[in-house]
Amino acid sequence: MLLSPWFLVTLGCFTAGHAEVFLDTFTNTGCAKFFFKGTEPSSSLVPKSAAWICQRYGNQYHFATLYDRKNRIPVYSAYIYQPGPGSRADWLIEPQLVDISYNKSMDIEFSTKIDRNKLEESQAVSSDYKQSSQTYDRGHLNPSLHHSIQNSKTATFTLTNIVPQHNKLNQGSWNLYEDKMMKNKTAGCDQTFVLVGAVSGGQFISNGRVNVPSHIWTAACCLQSGGLKAWAAIAENSEKNEVMVTSVGEVEEQISKLINRNEQLLHEDCPRVSDSPPFILKEKDGGPNNKTPPTRVVINFIPLFVFTAVLSLQSLDDTT
Repeated sequence: MLLSPWFLVTLGCFTAGHAEVFLDTFTNTGCAKFFFKGTEPSSSLVPKSAAWICQRYGNQYHFATLYDRKNRIPVYSAYIYQPGPGSRADWLIEPQLVDISYNKSMDIEFSTKIDRNKLEESQAVSSDYKQSSQTYDRGHLNPSLHHSIQNSKTATFTLTNIVPQHNKLNQGSWNLYEDKMMKNKTAGCDQTFVLVGAVSGGQFISNGRVNVPSHIWTAACCLQSGGLKAWAAIAENSEKNEVMVTSVGEVEEQISKLINRNEQLLHEDCPRVSDSPPFILKEKDGGPNNKTPPTRVVINFIPLFVFTAVLSLQSLDDTT
């Protein structure tokens, strides 16, 4: 009897408990620490062909990723927010998605000795993004700028942490949220646990190999001296280039509608109501075809406030 590659991977995870690609949970693994109180999102987000990847680089764990092997995109990545400067890295792949007996740590894609056909069967590769590069970037769920240690930054360049993200969103409002808004939101936080995820959509790139998410979302839970606070954001993955910054409860509700199942993203202790009103984050004048660097942000508070803020920003790129 022939066994599917997915079955072989999950069987390997069961028989080799030390592996970095797991059977069905991050509980009691080296990556449980990236979730507040070790609590993963509810099972509603888990696809049929899931792989739980404890992202390992340089003999250390850096974050956790639930990966959809059929759609060849991550469902979410979980990490602890520790921002800092650094440099970009080569694109990486996950050997154990090919064969559970392979190296636990990520491998550099262009120099890997893994058979190319087997690699492409198991996960997305850089060439999947070339034909659609005028529209979609290789968008990080866990962005490199949210890490201060270079090995952690490098680890975010695994293609199992990447989705086709519309370049106007990736280089515009989402980039602004990742950088400026996260710095603002985490002021006073002693530790911040972050989830960033994607909702699979109806379109594909690379001749149907890689799914294009319909939405990108994020949720964060912050430990501070006065207790816990939490917030979330969600964006349509399109040239619309808008990010709604709101409460965890609101984003959970929106995701539940999109996937037609009830979803809980964070541990129940994380507040579902935000300490500030929701608003739309809109980065103006950005995008890959515009020669003028992005310079303006329009923030529309909902439902009672309208506010326009002009910020001085550096040019944005897709390296985060």
